[in-house]
Amino acid sequence: ECLLASGQQLVLAGDPRQLGPVVRSPFASLHGLSTSLLERVMDFPIYALSPDGKYDPRVLTMLVKNYRSHPHIIAVPNERFYGSALQVCGDPALITSLQRWEHLPTQGVPLIFHSIQGDNEREANSPSWFNRAECQQVNTYVQLLMKQTRPALLPSQIGIITPYAKMAEKIRTTLRSQGVEVGGNGIMVGTTEIFQGQERRGIIISTG
Repeated sequence: ECLLASGQQLVLAGDPRQLGPVVRSPFASLHGLSTSLLERVMDFPIYALSPDGKYDPRVLTMLVKNYRSHPHIIAVPNERFYGSALQVCGDPALITSLQRWEHLPTQGVPLIFHSIQGDNEREANSPSWFNRAECQQVNTYVQLLMKQTRPALLPSQIGIITPYAKMAEKIRTTLRSQGVEVGGNGIMVGTTEIFQGQERRGIIISTG
């Protein structure tokens, strides 16, 4: 059955390069539901880039102005997924506010990649993974952001993202044991899906 009657239009809004469907059913994945409708539609030739590197404005509008991220943060996804079309348009006072953080390995680049030598564990009542050593390192960075940053970040300005629900639970427990406010007006800790469409001044990504 057609979604539209004669003379009507359908507008799909979203980004097929970002978070896709969360599908827990192997049967559903087998039948293609782990690929979103928008991703499937974008495979049609009418939505492809033209030889001059542009989309047909009659059928597709690409939003290219990014108001959230530092240039170094969007550089890789911009090149890999968006043909270097994204433009950094955020308030410089905000998006560069942590690029001179005293704990950065490279001043001017607000990114830290930190390897942890720890054990991945699971509890008997849960299939989800967690890593105690990584929980402690997350707490260390939180303490630095809140106590050794000038000016210090508020708990509500910090977000912690992890792919595993059990890891999120363990991180919350670790932070609360140190007197850190979590949830509500405190630090937001959750899986990738929970953070979709949100932003924080400081983000810690724990891969578990």
